[in-house]
Amino acid sequence: MAPFAAGGETIDAGDAVAHVGSATTVEGDVTVARVDPEGLVLELGAAGPQSFRAVLLLPLFSSLPRSPERIYAGKRVRVTGVIRKFHGRPEMVLGSPGQIEVIDLAGAPVASTTTTTVPPASGASVPAPVAPPPATSVPPEAAPRTANPIPTPAPPPAPAAAAAGPAVSTARSTAATPPAEAPPKPLLHERLAAVACDRARDRWRTAATRTREASEALTRCLDGGGFACRTVAAQLAPAVTDLEWAEQQVADRCD
Repeated sequence: MAPFAAGGETIDAGDAVAHVGSATTVEGDVTVARVDPEGLVLELGAAGPQSFRAVLLLPLFSSLPRSPERIYAGKRVRVTGVIRKFHGRPEMVLGSPGQIEVIDLAGAPVASTTTTTVPPASGASVPAPVAPPPATSVPPEAAPRTANPIPTPAPPPAPAAAAAGPAVSTARSTAATPPAEAPPKPLLHERLAAVACDRARDRWRTAATRTREASEALTRCLDGGGFACRTVAAQLAPAVTDLEWAEQQVADRCD
């Protein structure tokens, strides 16, 4: 079912009683979220005889998780639909989760994004860097001289080319091979995503096993021709619902 399109402006949950019969969007904090036989019930605003509530009808093959009230409890939401009156209080019956929009935590303050820049004091000047003194060199004429200079011995002869060859080759081979680097470790969000994907697949396998067992039990009952398969058939519906939800979890967390 496509989300309901409201023509008017958003109203507060406390003013919903004044708009009975109108198609509009109601905003408020979810103070109570529970699952009744009729569906998911959200109480918006302060409790009282005129308090507003929204009821989401849960079909047989629902796309909601097993405990959908946890998604909306303690949140600020907007619900869109027609406001009716039931037992003296305003109520909105919803046919799709798309008619519920979570906009914030209940009572959460608006985050401030203002930044303050402190300008430099007027008249203050930044001191210029002090250049280092120039290096002085001693002219060759000022260097001390010795009366009897000692002759410098001749350097020893270079080793043979054959002896130097292996040493040079080994040095080049060592420099050409860089050290092996350790493989980078996965980031934290990558590890968490992998864990969530593994859990979703485990839930799918469990739901698939339950669905297979319920289907086989129903097949055996139908083949037996005992005309009493209603109880066995009733166990197949929740198993198929869990399998559908598990498939959505795998599609969301294993992309």
